[in-house]
Amino acid sequence: MLQRFVPQHASYFELEQDISLAAGKTGFFEISNGADTASPTIHIKGSDGVYLASGVHWYLKYFA
Repeated sequence: MLQRFVPQHASYFELEQDISLAAGKTGFFEISNGADTASPTIHIKGSDGVYLASGVHWYLKYFA
């Protein structure tokens, strides 16, 4: 998805799907700056693909 919409910046994003996060809850996403890694990345964790895409959209709309 990132390669298609922002190919020049796709390497700055790290997406992680964690279905255990949604156990008994509605879906959600979480955005962090990846400061704990050596490379500057935007880490987006979501309960499924739809919420990962929502997290990317939210980041691009409100932070970028």
